[in-house]
Amino acid sequence: MLVCRESTGVIVGVVPLVLRGRRLLAAGEQLADWFGPACAPEDEARVAAAAVMFEVKSGLRPRLSSAVRRSTQAGSARMS
Repeated sequence: MLVCRESTGVIVGVVPLVLRGRRLLAAGEQLADWFGPACAPEDEARVAAAAVMFEVKSGLRPRLSSAVRRSTQAGSARMS
């Protein structure tokens, strides 16, 4: 579970993750058409971006990025 917090420590979102081998996957991704972070709509883009950054820094094989990237783009479109 990836927990995203403000600098004050307040939780702004969570992203359920599963490690399968060296792949980091969104929990339940094989069962859903859409995956996004659990957060307020206004926080979706930054929580999704944090999930992608976590994946990049972890050195695991990219898989989560494509699913979360769609969420990030959708969130950015709503925020503009």
